[in-house]
Amino acid sequence: MRVGVRITEDSLHGVAVIEREIRGSVTERVVPGSGISAAFERTIVSLLDGSHSGKLPVSITFDVSRLLVPSESERVVALRIAPRPPLDAAHEYSGETAALHCDKVEHISGGFTKEGDEIAALDLQRVRSIALEEPPGRRYVVTGVGSSVNPMHEVEVSRVLFNDAKPASVNHSHSFHSSSFAIRERTAIINSALLSSGERIVTSLAKVVAKHAPQARLHVMTNDGGAVPLSTLAMKPVHSVLSTGAAELVGAAVLARVDDGWIVIESDDGAVLGEMTGGTPTVTSRSSWGPAELIATRAAQVMPNREGLIGEWMGVPTVVRIGADGDRVAAGSTGITTEADLAALGAACAPVVEWLERDVKIRSEAEKDQVLAASEAKVRVRLVSNGVPPSLVRILEARVIGSSYENSNTVSVRVRGLGGHLPSEMLTRRTA
Repeated sequence: MRVGVRITEDSLHGVAVIEREIRGSVTERVVPGSGISAAFERTIVSLLDGSHSGKLPVSITFDVSRLLVPSESERVVALRIAPRPPLDAAHEYSGETAALHCDKVEHISGGFTKEGDEIAALDLQRVRSIALEEPPGRRYVVTGVGSSVNPMHEVEVSRVLFNDAKPASVNHSHSFHSSSFAIRERTAIINSALLSSGERIVTSLAKVVAKHAPQARLHVMTNDGGAVPLSTLAMKPVHSVLSTGAAELVGAAVLARVDDGWIVIESDDGAVLGEMTGGTPTVTSRSSWGPAELIATRAAQVMPNREGLIGEWMGVPTVVRIGADGDRVAAGSTGITTEADLAALGAACAPVVEWLERDVKIRSEAEKDQVLAASEAKVRVRLVSNGVPPSLVRILEARVIGSSYENSNTVSVRVRGLGGHLPSEMLTRRTA
């Protein structure tokens, strides 16, 4: 049994898929003053009631992007590790979301070259001084020059902070893949500002599920149209903050049984266009947050369907229309009608996803092959450890990309793995 739930501040939409059929669809309104948990409990009880769920393994996936809100009260201290402070203030944020949530910036001597060799010793004394000056419970973001190749200085700084500063959290920018120092830092700052929201959501949802379906596997939708364990939301909420559009695209693909091709989703609010490739949305490696602020998160490429955007080279896209009365009508080659919420259905049917992206130093073709093989094996192991049967693991992408460092020995390894059925295999009948 697969359950998908889309949650907003004022409503919850749930879908249950059992034996490749939509067996349940429910909408619950959030009563003012009662909170999300009460509405979610009603949703879960309704979806599980009479479904023989006690005899079936249950997987519940949430789309919570509309609930993730940056905290205005918990501002971040950014620690920048570089050989020297900048010569001017041109690199500083001005009027951006990251600037609104960054209280101060501290510069620390250190950093690595583009090949991962140390170019300046890390000034641990300066780190300890900062840790002792700041009050307990602060949130920190640590960004180092060259940390995408060698993160050792970022890790050392966080070790000192945890020992001396008693922080609420420490975010390493190297955990967000980008060759840009500024994009890594901006992503880590926004992620830190979302942590309180993510932690609160995880706690409230897990409590309700533990009461009604204690054996269920819990997942959360990510911006790329996949799903990861719900606990991830408490650590990297930034990867779920743009997930609704991706969930709707997956839901439309499941209804239309489209594994590869373009899909147009039309509603009273307009139309969007997205592409499915290999049973999952086509993604971009960087996405915009707010007014053109790039952040390092993989997100489904869902765009407004403006006039002239669709070309003959695309073929005939599948059109999914969302009626004003709530009915979902898939037109064109599919001719499907359903009352199920597209994002909730997409969450229920989303594959478990695992990415491995890192910059590495290689010196031969043999080393490249070894790194790729080891990375692919690691992705497979992670998917299986998250409950995916080995037979359902697919490696959608495994490649080496020349980095922007203009150094032939430093490359980016990118592996994308999925676990689950293709959209065309998810439903045999649509009964809701």
